[in-house]
Amino acid sequence: MIDIVIGNDRYLVKNKTSAILDAYRKEQGDFEVIEFAAEDRFFEMNQFLEACSTVSLFNEHSSIIFNVDDINKKNEEQLADILSKIPYEVNLVLQFSKKPLVKSPLGKSIKNLKTHMVKKPTSSDVVSYLKKEIKNRKIDIQSSAQRELETRLKNDPSSIQQELEKLELFGSTITKKDLEALVIKPIEENVFSLSNAVLDKNMNLAFTIYHGFLEDAMSPLAVMGLLASSFRRIFQISALANEGYTAAMISKDLSLSERQVFYLMRNQLRPHKKVLKLLRDLSQIDQDFKLGKVDLFIAFEMWMYEACQ
Repeated sequence: MIDIVIGNDRYLVKNKTSAILDAYRKEQGDFEVIEFAAEDRFFEMNQFLEACSTVSLFNEHSSIIFNVDDINKKNEEQLADILSKIPYEVNLVLQFSKKPLVKSPLGKSIKNLKTHMVKKPTSSDVVSYLKKEIKNRKIDIQSSAQRELETRLKNDPSSIQQELEKLELFGSTITKKDLEALVIKPIEENVFSLSNAVLDKNMNLAFTIYHGFLEDAMSPLAVMGLLASSFRRIFQISALANEGYTAAMISKDLSLSERQVFYLMRNQLRPHKKVLKLLRDLSQIDQDFKLGKVDLFIAFEMWMYEACQ
């Protein structure tokens, strides 16, 4: 049995995968679960291929979870080839952050497989859930702290359970100051800080933030994508400002609020040619990695080191 789970929120993808395996357990009984992720530094495709072709010695069935994000071209072709050869005794769940291109070998091979699309909840859904959980868990929190919590987590549902569990154990009334110390910053804030650290050549801060992302199980490729998005916005605003555009004109052209543009112009305006070079270098790393030419961890860390010189 092969299931495809597609979604860009890891927490929700993981929950959906668990639900799929629970359904199989009701039919098949207990089984061994093996997990692989292409983004892992020491991932070996041969180990995954061997697991797919090996029947469990201890149970009638076994299950394999494979997070396919960050897979290179060669491994993608091998994966597409083996999907038609999975033994009946093996349950395979493939996790994607986005659906492969229909015309790619992998896209063609999963076209008719059972697919589960996992949609990220809206910000209002997250806020409603937070309010309900705070009440159910009887968490004593000041209104200002609760509003700050909603702001921090409304776009990051993957962190909700972890943060609620911390607050539940706090033991006294939670103030806004307490909350700022207890709850992680939104990813957007950390990406903003990382892009500024690189542009300001603050190597120690850049690597501290980056290692924080790794500790939160975010791959270098995901960090690169967020950083490239941040640099792209900085480049656009800086290039337009260099051409004499006002904040109001930039706001209209880029579909941002004037408040956002004013803030970014005050805090992130940089020479646009310098930002463009950083973007091109990131793009080259992405391309080289997908062709299997570089180790992503080493290539990205070398890029950060050189960018901060």
